[in-house]
Amino acid sequence: MKQFNRWIIFGYASLSLLFSITIYSCSKNQLQVNQNVILSDSALAKQISLSTEFKSILLNISDIDTAIKNNSLPQQERIIDKNDFNEAASIENENALKIFLLKLGYKNADIIVKYTLTNNTLFLEVFAAFPELYKRNKECLLAIFKFAFLLSKSDSAQSVKPFMLADDCSKNYAYGIEDCSEALSWDLIAAQIGLILPTPVNLGITLTLSGLAYLKEYSCKINVVKRWQACRASNPI
Repeated sequence: MKQFNRWIIFGYASLSLLFSITIYSCSKNQLQVNQNVILSDSALAKQISLSTEFKSILLNISDIDTAIKNNSLPQQERIIDKNDFNEAASIENENALKIFLLKLGYKNADIIVKYTLTNNTLFLEVFAAFPELYKRNKECLLAIFKFAFLLSKSDSAQSVKPFMLADDCSKNYAYGIEDCSEALSWDLIAAQIGLILPTPVNLGITLTLSGLAYLKEYSCKINVVKRWQACRASNPI
């Protein structure tokens, strides 16, 4: 476990360095704010990670994750096919997203959609609080928010705590589910900035991207369960 914890810390340090380099190469020109403060993209990401708005976004995503874990059927035998992706790609409003989530077995679809919409408003507030974001292109915005996300997640890098006596099948299951959840968190953030400027006009596309993110997470968990079943079949308790 100590070795795993050291790996987690090293991994986040490496990712932070990587995104610092990406952000620097994304925009070498620094922005002057309030005529006195020079704000680089990496510094901007750090400020965003500490902002009340971004913290609220992450809390809402955490509530979404809880709603999914408590009220979905991730272990049901269901094959994700092209029709599912086509349906997700056709989502244009909150009711369509709710219906889609209910079809996936997310009984708390109302809560999930509610927080998804709330985060859209919070992203508008992030851009209002940091108007220099409007001057960045899509690539820079993704790098900035990814770095902000990693900075926020680094404080809880050891959030996965499988039982010390659990076998490899159970440990891999726990880590796999956590990976699915973390990937969903970033996909939901990326969905909000998919069109660079998250305005109400772009809400339909944001919901489409969110629907695809939920489908991806659903598929991810099904694969984790299948791997666990195969592992357990080969290594019965």
